[in-house]
Amino acid sequence: MTPIRQRILPAFCVLSLACGSFLSAEESFDSLVTKLADEQYTVREESTRALTKLCCEQPELLDDLAKVIFDPEEDIERVIRAEAVVAEAAYVERGVIGFALDLNLVVARLAAEGPAREAEIQRGWTLVEVAGKPVVGMKPSEIYAMIHETRPGTKLQMAFVDAQGERKIVLPTVAPRSTVRSGEDVEERKKECLERWMELKREEFAND
Repeated sequence: MTPIRQRILPAFCVLSLACGSFLSAEESFDSLVTKLADEQYTVREESTRALTKLCCEQPELLDDLAKVIFDPEEDIERVIRAEAVVAEAAYVERGVIGFALDLNLVVARLAAEGPAREAEIQRGWTLVEVAGKPVVGMKPSEIYAMIHETRPGTKLQMAFVDAQGERKIVLPTVAPRSTVRSGEDVEERKKECLERWMELKREEFAND
């Protein structure tokens, strides 16, 4: 065997294995989707759990579930279970910074432990920007909503003005809500994530 063929053959084998793995993954996904409407309840339950795990590991597969969910001819059981899979896979815990703002967006309170204290944000500072967007005139609830929708672990640039009028730029790392505050309604949050995902995909399908 020539040196060139010696190099090409292993490369071809690796490529073949990679393609084989991809096809197996696709077949596994299609099979699980089919079984969401199986006659046996245990099969439906097991398929739902397996498909949820698969979609959490490979979020891009959710686009294929959208085709199932928005197909008017699809089996209703399969649609309902596909939505349940999306709710689990698309769920992201709310993000928090760990501060409270008054109506003028002045920092009124800080959590005992949290990103705000770690970033050395001070009481009395006035929030003027979040992620480069001016927030003057916004309500505190609108600011909290922006933070809630930021994925935990993200560094969120914020600009403040202190009592002396000096501009302060900080980069607190958004934390999961449960680490700073209790009371996260996980099921309600999953419902919100599903509804947001559904609206996004509905728009995409309408534009296709």
